Amino acid sequence: MKDTIILISLYNPKSLGIRCLEKSLNVYGYNPVIIFLKDFNSIKPDRITHRELDLTAEIIQSNSPIFIGISVMTSLYLDAAVTLTNFLKKKFDIPVVWGGVHPTLFPDESLEYADYVIAGEGERAIASLADTLTKNLSLESVPNLVYKNGNEIIHNEILQPLSDLDFYSMPCFSNDNKYFIEKGRLNRQRASRAVIYELSASRGCPFSCTYCCSPAIKSLYAGKGAYLRYRSPSNVVDELEAALKHYKNIKFIHFWDEIFPSNKIWIEEFCHEYKKRIGLPFQIWCHPLTVNHNTIKYLVDAGLGSVVMGIQSGSVKVRKRIFGRSESQQQILDTANILKEAGVPRITYDFMLKHVFENTVDIKHTYKLCRMLPHPFRLQLHGLYFLPGAKITSMAEEAGLTDDNNKSIFQKDSLRDKYKIYWGKVKSSPAHEFWHAMIFFTQFPKLKRFCGYFEKMGNSVFAKYFVILSYKIAYPAVLIFEKSHRVLPVLRSISDTLFSNLAQIRARALGHRRITPQKRHT
Repeated sequence: MKDTIILISLYNPKSLGIRCLEKSLNVYGYNPVIIFLKDFNSIKPDRITHRELDLTAEIIQSNSPIFIGISVMTSLYLDAAVTLTNFLKKKFDIPVVWGGVHPTLFPDESLEYADYVIAGEGERAIASLADTLTKNLSLESVPNLVYKNGNEIIHNEILQPLSDLDFYSMPCFSNDNKYFIEKGRLNRQRASRAVIYELSASRGCPFSCTYCCSPAIKSLYAGKGAYLRYRSPSNVVDELEAALKHYKNIKFIHFWDEIFPSNKIWIEEFCHEYKKRIGLPFQIWCHPLTVNHNTIKYLVDAGLGSVVMGIQSGSVKVRKRIFGRSESQQQILDTANILKEAGVPRITYDFMLKHVFENTVDIKHTYKLCRMLPHPFRLQLHGLYFLPGAKITSMAEEAGLTDDNNKSIFQKDSLRDKYKIYWGKVKSSPAHEFWHAMIFFTQFPKLKRFCGYFEKMGNSVFAKYFVILSYKIAYPAVLIFEKSHRVLPVLRSISDTLFSNLAQIRARALGHRRITPQKRHT
């Protein structure tokens, strides 16, 4: 009988990292049992309940694992990881291993809670750790491992990044070893009902944006080979083909690459295979500097249904000096026109607004850029994540713009406090709120006249509060409809009706004015 290892994902029932570890453990002869503990809502975060912890304990008790691995991210999920780890260590005499982004960046701090930390890519390390614990071997031989030897913390050598992603990336589709715990209930079939299938075609990112943890992780592998790597197009399509056979409800494919591959030869091969064997609409993330006419046309022809492109700010100053992005305003607009001309059905532009590095002049620049973007498009507006390990977090601390440090995420008791830290410390004025609302409205073509009118009235108190109130009414409605991807057609219909009625009223008023003087004159 194979030795069992428990893997716990705290934030996503479709966790890509856990799936890769599962495949690796199977290859090396172990029996991974996976627990997806909660599907966390990042808008209204809640804590793990006692019932959910008890269900987790029951699964662990019945499987007697060698160790328990927990995938840990910084931010809201960190609280859950600490709560779960403390509970398990009181309940069982079983080693707890942390892996993921946060333990990779802060292994020493993570050892305050976990018995072991695996830094970086864990496929080979987790199998090696299992061999070491089952055969009572020396921990010194386990790559990427961080552990305590008495009072000393030992950092083993970090292996070079995996070069053959095809070997580890194909997931195991069986639900026999998977448990889904949510809202105090245990579910064994959740994955089989999925409508959206998620995967990644690559690892790494070619850019070094200051708000992202990727550059810090990349630095671990300096001098150890390529950090940006791609799966073969055929391997990606093989996974999708297998997924469609196993999950009958899949209607949409979501690629979670940091930046979707832009290599022309790779894309041509992928599109040929995808169109022939899959044919479902899919979504990708892109960067203004990686999009060109030829590759985007190939992708649209293959089924590209949605593109999300990060712009983050319309201010050149914020984008270059603060965010570490080199693209110009013109390059952004050129890329936007390419996406429109290629006929991408759904285009989303991502912006980070209302943060400590942005003033009213900066947000006005973002508004002006959004006014120039060709329709149709939608906007994804959110705050700035001050993630531990990201360069921008250090920049904020050095500038005295935040009084929170990395450890505060551990130390704060209130989940709401953590949520506030996660989104940054913001002092927002009515003027700032006004321009934020104006940016939101630029995504609706029929509101172009509305935006132009209130732009000229920007200094008016009435204009500010009218626009802010309109935004507070419209934004929840957009969120509701967005879930079904019907928001734009619905809002277009509403705006068309509204402006049609306003035009009729205006026409009648003007007609009345023309007639009345004639009567008086005669």
